[in-house]
Amino acid sequence: MKVRLASANPSAYFVVYTINGKPTDMNETTEWSLHTVESGDYVIRVFHDAIRGARKGAAANYALTISIH
Repeated sequence: MKVRLASANPSAYFVVYTINGKPTDMNETTEWSLHTVESGDYVIRVFHDAIRGARKGAAANYALTISIH
């Protein structure tokens, strides 16, 4: 599985959670890949972090691309 987040807002990022509901070992990022060994539902949560320099209440429009091979 490969996940990529494109956003003009640098405070946008995502976290991938395994089928057990635990976050993966990756850090908050905009691009990530994993060789999945378990089938099931993975959760991808997209965040916008005001601490990263965006003003409070600012929007983060984005495109999320997910590829599974």
